[in-house]
Amino acid sequence: MRIKTTLFAVVLGLSGVALLFALPGAAQTPATPALVRIDLTGTDDLARVAALNVPVYAYLTTPGADYLLAILAPDQQKNIAALGLSQTILDSDATGVSYYLLESDGGRSGASVTTAASLFAFLHDDGRHAVGRLRSGIAIASLDALDVRFIPLLDPIVLVAPTTGAIPTTPPYDPLVADLLTRVTTETVYGYDGGLSGEWPISVGGAPYVLTTRYTYSGVPIAKATQYVYEHLESLGYAAYYHNYTLSGHSLRNVIGEKQGLVHPEQIVLLTAHLDSRAATTPHNPAPGADDNASGSAALLIAADLLAGLDFDYTVRLVFFTGEEQGMYGSLYYATDAAAAGDDIIGVLNLDMIAWDAEYGPDIDLHSNAPGTVDDSDALADLVAAVIDVYDLDLILQIVENGTRFSDHSRFWDRGYAAILGIEDHFNPSEVAAEPRDWNTNYHTVNDKLSTLNLNYFREYARAAIAAFIHLAGPLREISGTVMSAVYLPLVMHQ
Repeated sequence: MRIKTTLFAVVLGLSGVALLFALPGAAQTPATPALVRIDLTGTDDLARVAALNVPVYAYLTTPGADYLLAILAPDQQKNIAALGLSQTILDSDATGVSYYLLESDGGRSGASVTTAASLFAFLHDDGRHAVGRLRSGIAIASLDALDVRFIPLLDPIVLVAPTTGAIPTTPPYDPLVADLLTRVTTETVYGYDGGLSGEWPISVGGAPYVLTTRYTYSGVPIAKATQYVYEHLESLGYAAYYHNYTLSGHSLRNVIGEKQGLVHPEQIVLLTAHLDSRAATTPHNPAPGADDNASGSAALLIAADLLAGLDFDYTVRLVFFTGEEQGMYGSLYYATDAAAAGDDIIGVLNLDMIAWDAEYGPDIDLHSNAPGTVDDSDALADLVAAVIDVYDLDLILQIVENGTRFSDHSRFWDRGYAAILGIEDHFNPSEVAAEPRDWNTNYHTVNDKLSTLNLNYFREYARAAIAAFIHLAGPLREISGTVMSAVYLPLVMHQ
């Protein structure tokens, strides 16, 4: 396996909605909350802020600084000052304001925050992320016209993620996994991606249907796409169900296929991708989205086929999100509900754009969480790196330790869960000049079609993701009538 230098890169892709701060009771004059930047300098600063239990909405890293965005009342600002941490007031009155993070790296043509000036009043720009205050009267749906990526700051986040040691980082070669990977072929990725991107009809409810778009607000098309995935999962024996939510007046749904674990059913592993697509302008039809993100969704469908006949230590969930293109809303509501339910999610492997490779070799990026700490998100990245090596997959791995927030994995970070993003050689603005940048120029256009994809690369990426997920879930075997974990299988076979 060829591994490129680990990057400390930040690319923030982001989307929108409102942040409300509850005012104190009417018995006294309300203290006005402010949007505050809190600079971190010491290794224990994050934990010290977390111990104060103040509402932090983003933890951001740049090559030169780590800092938090928080909405703080004056007494909370004093508590931060007592820690000896520097603060900067970005907005003196955060009452009822909708704040967004926007990509500000300028790495893609036309993707500049200046194009969003009519929608946002900009309060801060660190060269990687801009902070915008949504202007009065702007509807959330109107943000779809932006080419720059954006994300709403909605809820306080979990600052310190756990390190459990539950994620295997040195998986052994497993003949079962190796055999399953031979069934992931260029024909299988081609077939699923072509159906999802409208190259030919798929069967939905027993009738043919062509998915010319999977745009979240498209009505019938996105409903057909989610029904197709639901029916596929159900036909394979998964417990299939919808996770419903509402966005901008639209009733929307994610799709989940679940297989309960036999040893630790209360612990859960997730393989995820967003199902929705978009083009450049309304009505986003056609919006084939063959790379973004029929590719990730196709890998999940193939995983569903391969995993259907297996049993696992842990409960397995295959989750297809909608609303990603509008600000990762499907994953926001799903991760929020999972945390509220107390779901013990060990790890999340999120796939978003895994089929474009035009230059410089088969580079893949794995985006982990903040570089200042080593946690389970890093372990997930190490697991994928290991399976690429163990199964001799033709991929060049690059781990981005302070990863982008522009895809669904970041919603799990915000809830304190371990997660990584698997993506192709994404544009990383902190790369040195010699680093290759192989951005898909068809991104968010009508030209994101099956014919533009690199099928060999797509196959290898799908293999890596599926192999890592199987090792994460813990495949079981039956020997002499006893179900055994793969962890103990070599010892049993030796005896």
